[in-house]
Amino acid sequence: MLGGRSILQTNEPNNLVILARDGEPAASTEVIASGMQQQHASVIKLVRKHMATLETFGLVRFQIRPRSAGQHGGGDVELAELNEQQATVLISLMRNSERVVEFKVRLVSEFYRMRSALQNRDMSLWQQLMRLESRDKNSLEWASFGSRKMHERRRELPEIRRERARLESEIQQPLPGVQMPAGLPAAPSLTVVNKGCASNDARKKRSA
Repeated sequence: MLGGRSILQTNEPNNLVILARDGEPAASTEVIASGMQQQHASVIKLVRKHMATLETFGLVRFQIRPRSAGQHGGGDVELAELNEQQATVLISLMRNSERVVEFKVRLVSEFYRMRSALQNRDMSLWQQLMRLESRDKNSLEWASFGSRKMHERRRELPEIRRERARLESEIQQPLPGVQMPAGLPAAPSLTVVNKGCASNDARKKRSA
């Protein structure tokens, strides 16, 4: 298991790239070996030979899993998961054939597709969070106009908090090379209006 998901051993495009534990797109050496038509042990050997170069793009993560039933040999299987830059460097070190070139193109394309999908998803989540921020701000302002509005805010505040917690839990750190648009403000903390303060604010508005 890598990143909580099974490493698939087919060459279908949707199976080439997975999400690692940190939410970053990654490809396993097992999938790369299958697509490049090489023994997995040879690919792992190549990874270790060029470890210093690969780790200029981040830590190379190794995993150990039991050998699948029916496979030759005994003992556990060592896998490595590589991010986009690491995988690109690794496949550039391998010999080309017509089929291998086709696999390289598909792997690079799948990294791009997944990265774009993650960027679009994160943008949507940020937009939802900004709308929730606006709703919370408006609710806070209306609560200062009297006890009725204050009670309405108190009723809706648990829902706002739950939704905010859900969105924040789904928003992941920006992926390498993917930046969120500049100028997005941090969402404010949600605050219950103090009844006394609300009454004072209301009196100030009426006397103004």
